[in-house]
Amino acid sequence: MKHRFTPPISCNVVKNKRYSNIELLRIIAMFLVLLVHSQFYSLGLPTRENLYCIPLDTVLRVVTQSLSLVCVNVFVLISGWFGISFKWKGIQKLIFQWFFLAILVSVLLISLGESLTIIGCIKSILSFQYYWFIYSYLLLFVFSPVLNAFIRYASKRQVETVLLCFFVYELLFGWIKSYSDFNNGYSCVSFWGLYLLARYVSVYKPFWSLKSVSFDIGIYFGASLISALFLVAFLWSGVNHDVMTKMLVRFNSYTSPFTIVAALFLLLGFSKIKFQRKAVNKIAMSSFAVYIIQCNPNVFDPIFKECCIKIHNSFNVYLYPLVNLCYLIVFYFICVVLDQVRIKSFNVIIKLEKYVNK
Repeated sequence: MKHRFTPPISCNVVKNKRYSNIELLRIIAMFLVLLVHSQFYSLGLPTRENLYCIPLDTVLRVVTQSLSLVCVNVFVLISGWFGISFKWKGIQKLIFQWFFLAILVSVLLISLGESLTIIGCIKSILSFQYYWFIYSYLLLFVFSPVLNAFIRYASKRQVETVLLCFFVYELLFGWIKSYSDFNNGYSCVSFWGLYLLARYVSVYKPFWSLKSVSFDIGIYFGASLISALFLVAFLWSGVNHDVMTKMLVRFNSYTSPFTIVAALFLLLGFSKIKFQRKAVNKIAMSSFAVYIIQCNPNVFDPIFKECCIKIHNSFNVYLYPLVNLCYLIVFYFICVVLDQVRIKSFNVIIKLEKYVNK
């Protein structure tokens, strides 16, 4: 006889009363995406020479990168925590936000004097290199009923066995060997594992997930800083350039066990802090817009990356973190403001659709 488990109300998305704790984490996760992109991607991987010549700057960059690397995994884990409810309206809303904001950014850039072609704008909107997360998340969305059904109808032991096998396999072939199926976490396969992990923890509440908030946040910092320590150690060791680069990539991967553990316990910590703030919920609605706008190819390299490089080169090691933080906050705010145009436009379309269908 199959075990039928009905998830408790706290595991579902309740429309009328949704606490702001996870929504705040969603905002933070998207801010960490900006922080990650402002470090190794914009400034390049640190080198042994950097560590010897500017040690404080290099160590701060490594620590910042390690603490921020949970961003993508947290975003996927949040989806698994609540459980995705597969509806065509949800897919339509996601695609509408993607295309609307991409087109809006292109129009704004053209109005500011950028020479963009229609073909170039279309390619930027559909770019898999920059928008890989959307493509992977859409496939996760499509498969979510299958994943939800597995958690609902499989026994607890079966779920635990699948999770154990999946993450052992990912450890061996997604992190140590880094096969293309996992692509360092830039894939839907990785998303499936994270989604199932979060659903399992949300539904079954294993004993290790019931610790205090301070314990959870401590694990997050501990796992992240262990990863940073390994990165600094490899830079200090003086191994050849190819081996060092390989190790830097390994510990800077979304499939790293340190990153996965840190992300999960960060989610657990926030899940236990209950508060309600309308402003937080409203900003969280536009958090994904930050990713869409920042990852637009016409924004990412020529604007965002160049500004990050200029800030790093213009300020000393003590002022740089503060100035960079202010820049990312302003960038985040601008994206949230731009997304209000999308929200109002979508609401108008919904009203018109209801009027036509009357």
